[in-house]
Amino acid sequence: MDIQRLAQLVTTALLTGVTSPAPDQPAVTEAVQSLRDAVARLSGDPFAHTLMAKLRTLHVTSAQAEPWRVRVRFMVDSLSEAALLALGPQAKAALVLTQPSGTAADRSLDDAVTAEWEQTAAGSEELRHLPTELVTAGSDAASPPRPADANAVTRVGLALSQPSARHVAGIVAIEEGMTADLERRQGADHPDSLAARVRLAHLYRWAGRDSDAIETMQRVATSRERLLGSDHADTLAARSTLRSWQDC
Repeated sequence: MDIQRLAQLVTTALLTGVTSPAPDQPAVTEAVQSLRDAVARLSGDPFAHTLMAKLRTLHVTSAQAEPWRVRVRFMVDSLSEAALLALGPQAKAALVLTQPSGTAADRSLDDAVTAEWEQTAAGSEELRHLPTELVTAGSDAASPPRPADANAVTRVGLALSQPSARHVAGIVAIEEGMTADLERRQGADHPDSLAARVRLAHLYRWAGRDSDAIETMQRVATSRERLLGSDHADTLAARSTLRSWQDC
């Protein structure tokens, strides 16, 4: 199975029960939760634990699930290939438990994964790349991408991680909510909160909300200067990004 197919498999397994009830069997619940726990541990996404916890209680229609599907897939795309290879068998085992038993189980599973992602990857002239800055887990130019896997960054630009314009607002709203929750729990000056704000600023810019992007990055730059000093690499990186956006 190629790495894209593997990412599809893991994402589909993580979303088990979101749009339709999962089989009410302890084995299914245990397998899916075990996979979610493993992804949260391995992902460099700062919201991985929050996302996995949310999926336990999220029950929405297929249309309402699209922003969540894209956001979860983006988190999966931040995993290294080694992590995906390790998670693949666990994801398949979880999904097989939800499929009809018998010799057609693997084919049914394969068809389910294909159908799930044909919907997400449907062609549209308005498809836009998610910003690769988001794969760095909130870091900016001063810090290397995390995880250190160039293929993870490359995968972000592929069609399966591109939502149509009608889902942009939903994706931004998800990120805003998780960022606000993180600030409430850890404080606005916590490094994770500032990293989340960097991610949100890039997401605003991707969504065409330039004034919100500039305002958010200005807040990050000001906070970093106060906390770290004007010559710190993270402060300089935030200022550099801010200037480039203001000059556009």
